[in-house]
Amino acid sequence: METVKELYGEICINNEELILKGEDCRIELEYYKIKDRAQENILDMQNQFGIGIKRKLYNGNKLDIETKDILRLTNSEKVVDDVLELLKKYKVTPITLEDVISDLRYQKYNKYGKR
Repeated sequence: METVKELYGEICINNEELILKGEDCRIELEYYKIKDRAQENILDMQNQFGIGIKRKLYNGNKLDIETKDILRLTNSEKVVDDVLELLKKYKVTPITLEDVISDLRYQKYNKYGKR
């Protein structure tokens, strides 16, 4: 099994956008596409895709890093790309990643009328 984590995109939240501000405070968010090539058997290789987020909080001279990965979310690279675009657009952080993914799954589940 081979796992590859590639940077999908990044955004910066500057001091003006933050509710709780320090003198020199900013947040950098990095979004990752995680590709996991799992071998079901010797003849069947299947790609699974996941998502990772790294938050870097710069507050003066202090750097705080938080990360969260969700592996094997889907076997569709397009689905992961679409989700990563949403995460970037709404500036999702690692601490809320699992809740956001859960909400997206719930919306998809209800969209097709499955109960």
